[in-house]
Amino acid sequence: MRLTASLTVLLAVALVGAQPKTDPLATEKKELVRLETAYKAAKAKSTKNPKDVAARNAYSKAASDYGTAVMKAMSLKDRAAKYGKALNLFREALRANPDNTEAKANKDMIESIYKSLGKPIPK
Repeated sequence: MRLTASLTVLLAVALVGAQPKTDPLATEKKELVRLETAYKAAKAKSTKNPKDVAARNAYSKAASDYGTAVMKAMSLKDRAAKYGKALNLFREALRANPDNTEAKANKDMIESIYKSLGKPIPK
């Protein structure tokens, strides 16, 4: 009985150790692709129906969500490109919906960082 219990514990430990480890950067890249796809789809829908407030708001949220992910992405090493892209996405989000508080806060934060570093804010 003791031997069976010991073997069961050893087998359980071996199986847990054999589980594939997830690569956080790979997971992040997949999430960036997912958010970029959602952003492009929302942008296309909003462009096709410019008077549709719900489509515009969905586009604003998708641009803001994608911008936030780009801004925080550890897999994107070129900081200037990363923050410039995120800034442009937040600006897009605000053009679609000026009341998007997340986009406004993140845009203002990136611009203030550029100012504090004495660097020009990307256009």
